[in-house]
Amino acid sequence: MVNIFTLFMGPGGRYNFTNMSRYGDYSEQTYLNNFEKPFDFLAFNKSLILENCSPHRVISFDPGYIQKSGKKTEHIGTFWSSTSGKALKGLEIGGFAVVDIDNDTAMSLEAVQTPSVKELRQTGKTLVTHYVSIVVERKEALESISKYIVADVNFSNLIRCLIFGEYYNHLLIFIKINDIFLAIYLELVLQILDNF
Repeated sequence: MVNIFTLFMGPGGRYNFTNMSRYGDYSEQTYLNNFEKPFDFLAFNKSLILENCSPHRVISFDPGYIQKSGKKTEHIGTFWSSTSGKALKGLEIGGFAVVDIDNDTAMSLEAVQTPSVKELRQTGKTLVTHYVSIVVERKEALESISKYIVADVNFSNLIRCLIFGEYYNHLLIFIKINDIFLAIYLELVLQILDNF
C-alpha cells in the first residue's frame, strides 16, 4: 500500500496500471492482481485517526456528486449536484469524515459509492434507506470513533429513520438547522435527551 500511496502523490498523468508500472516498483500485472483484492479503508483510516486525532471528535456525513459521462460506468445515474443546484448525470459517493475539534481539522474516513436510483429501486431501496444502511453497516466502527454524527438539514428523513427506526442506538445526530425545520428537530432533540 505504501508503494501505491507514493505513486498517487508522485508523478502526474493518468492513474492506470501502465503508468503505475512505469513509475512504480512492480509490473502492470502485479498492480492489476493486487487491485482485485479487497482493502479495508475504513479500518486503515480509523487506525490513523485514533492515533493522530484528539479524543474530541465528530463524524460528518455528506454525499458528493462526481461528474461522469458514458454508459458503461458502474452505478452511473442522476444525482443532485449542490454546486449546479440541479440533478445531473454522474456518480455519487457518501463521504464519511472525522472532524477533530481540538485541532480544527478533518480526516477522511471512507467514501461509499451510491448505486443509481434505478438500481436502488430494483432492490426495493430509496436513497434515504441506502444512506441509513451505510451508516448502520458501519455502526460499530463509527461508535468507536465518536457517538456524534453531523449531517446537513437535507437528511431529515435519514435522521428520522435512524432515530425512530430499529437502527437508532446511542448515536447522537446533529443537523444544521434552518428555521423551517426547527420545530421538527426540537422535537427530535427532546426525544434524544429523554433516551439518555
